[in-house]
Amino acid sequence: EVQDSAKTRPEFQMAYDKLVVAVGAENNTFNTPGVEQHAHFLKEIVDARRIRAAIVDAFESACNPAQSEEERKRLLNFVVVGGGPTGVEFAAELADLLHEDLTKSFPKLKDDVKIRLIEATDKVL
Repeated sequence: EVQDSAKTRPEFQMAYDKLVVAVGAENNTFNTPGVEQHAHFLKEIVDARRIRAAIVDAFESACNPAQSEEERKRLLNFVVVGGGPTGVEFAAELADLLHEDLTKSFPKLKDDVKIRLIEATDKVL
């Protein structure tokens, strides 16, 4: 039997030739101005590499002594939009990267790093 919090369902079997599990979704900007120009979308490994490079670039720019405090804090303010599995996992991995790796290379910046997770609904994950 299959059980969930709502009800118990009878067990069943289903034959298939191929099983496709498609858990992804389409990116949605909700017509928010500036998203297309300033956001990074995470769908494929190439996107993850591009995001990592942008993060390292932000740290390198932020450590420039000529950088203002305001600009340094802006560069080190990371916002993850979407409280579903991908957003939550990415925010956790980002925290590991920033706090365990990059702040070792850039120790003077560790107090300026901020990560925010934003979700449109009232529930995360």
